Amino acid sequence: MRINYAKGYRVYFKEKGNQIVVLLIGGDKSTQQKDIKKAKEIWNRIKDE
Repeated sequence: MRINYAKGYRVYFKEKGNQIVVLLIGGDKSTQQKDIKKAKEIWNRIKDE
């Protein structure tokens, strides 16, 4: 999801069944690769809860 404000911030999320789980991390284009890596780490920790 991209938020059109200032630099165009990105928020990372994942679907789990019928629900959307918002991963509480985001950033702009300059931190995109680091943010994606962190979002994947968070998802791997919480996906089975």
